[in-house]
Amino acid sequence: MGNTRGLCCAFVAVIGCGGGAGGDPGDPVSTDEAHTTCADFMAHAAECGWGGNINGADWNCAEAAVVWRADVFRDVASCANALSCTGDGATCLALAQGISPLPMHDAYATQCSARKQACNLVGTSDTSQLILSCNAAALAAYAKPVIDSVMACFDAACGDVVACLDSTL
Repeated sequence: MGNTRGLCCAFVAVIGCGGGAGGDPGDPVSTDEAHTTCADFMAHAAECGWGGNINGADWNCAEAAVVWRADVFRDVASCANALSCTGDGATCLALAQGISPLPMHDAYATQCSARKQACNLVGTSDTSQLILSCNAAALAAYAKPVIDSVMACFDAACGDVVACLDSTL
């Protein structure tokens, strides 16, 4: 997932904290669930001396709660909260990889491919390169608000798409 932490930081400012109730498979968790889960995680991380990460694995619970699908967030957070203090944090983050894309991710890949070809788009940063891979699986962990923002960039004039993608994430 590359520069997920940086991508998430910028996106948190765009959509705020937490999403819906997590009822739709693509929704992020609710603000209340994010707060409770992340408070539990931060207590566990402090007890283990992880400095807010999952034992050596770079992760920000609050950012993940906003940008990840509820199912992905819950899996990773549950793993992190149950991980022994000497456990490998990367095993928890691996749960966010290899998940199946939802129809919204497939729609992104289709629209991305069409605009990429029509506008001859080339990414100029890690963010736009990732998005312009037009790979549904590469963005499968992301929640509907993230995908909606990416899709909105594809409605921009050809010369503005890459800059929009870079500023969205």
